[in-house]
Amino acid sequence: METKSDYQTLWSVTKLAEKAGVTPQAIRFALKEGKMEARKIGNSWVIPDSEAKNWLQSRNKASKK
Repeated sequence: METKSDYQTLWSVTKLAEKAGVTPQAIRFALKEGKMEARKIGNSWVIPDSEAKNWLQSRNKASKK
């Protein structure tokens, strides 16, 4: 559930891709698959800080298995 404060700090697709070590296309695919909550503003996606951090954390847990 998103709150107003979630959208005070936003991640771009490019910023999240760089942090995760994946391509921007991989982030867009995850967004289209519903793996993260985000909003599309014009042609750009914005991802709340909490969603980006949760997604990064889940990727880290999956890679350690």
